[in-house]
Amino acid sequence: MNSESHKTMSQEKHNYATMSYQSSDVETGEQNYYQQQATAVAEPKVLTQCDITERHVFIGKVFRIVLLQLLVTCGFIALFLFDTGVRDYFYAHPGLAWIAIIFSFVFLLMLVCCRQVAMSYPANYLILLGFTVCEGFLLGVISSVYDTSAVLLAGLITLAVTLTLIVFAMQTSYDFTGMGGYALCFLVVFVLAGFVRIFICKPGTCNTFEVVYAAIGALLFSFLMVYHTQLIVGGDSQYQFHNNDYVIAALSLYLDIINLFTFILRLVGGGGGQSR
Repeated sequence: MNSESHKTMSQEKHNYATMSYQSSDVETGEQNYYQQQATAVAEPKVLTQCDITERHVFIGKVFRIVLLQLLVTCGFIALFLFDTGVRDYFYAHPGLAWIAIIFSFVFLLMLVCCRQVAMSYPANYLILLGFTVCEGFLLGVISSVYDTSAVLLAGLITLAVTLTLIVFAMQTSYDFTGMGGYALCFLVVFVLAGFVRIFICKPGTCNTFEVVYAAIGALLFSFLMVYHTQLIVGGDSQYQFHNNDYVIAALSLYLDIINLFTFILRLVGGGGGQSR
């Protein structure tokens, strides 16, 4: 009896050990599976490789971010337009504009040049927030030298143009994403012409050039808005964003909108600010 009991106990221990190993193998296999799934989700994919749900999530996230950025920017503009205390404080401390410009470029370079940073949550949101605050402050400063009516008119025109171009970019069968190289070349020439204008034109002496330059700038950033919108919505476009480029996509569209606003504002204001 003792021998049989010993054999029975040994057999039970062996079965228990076997079941433990099998259970451990199953758990390890499940962990590996979920790790592979997480890795697959984390890997960037072009929007054409995503299903319709993923694309809608990406598009919705991008436009929500842009909307929040625009609300922050409008808040700064309103603050400078309607609060004389804020406006007078800035005029007494003009160095704040240079600080905002420097930080704006730093934040922009961090997002554009460091792709890993642009995809790292929450660092990407915090950097984008810092950039938006700096740009909102600078746009508030720019708007403060124009009449309130001119700023409101420019804002309404920008809103109408933006909505029209976004709908057009989504509905048209023509693919603008293959023209990114041409747009980049034109943008470089346009920026260089702006620097030359600073050194050649004295205030009040190049009004015609200012109007023409503002009109060209408005057309350029209107095209870039269509270009970036097609990169965002995907579809049959030749080039597209990846599914985790939502911060870069929002940044691109936001820059198009605020630059369009500044050039329309200069057109409405006759090419230059109207002192208050």
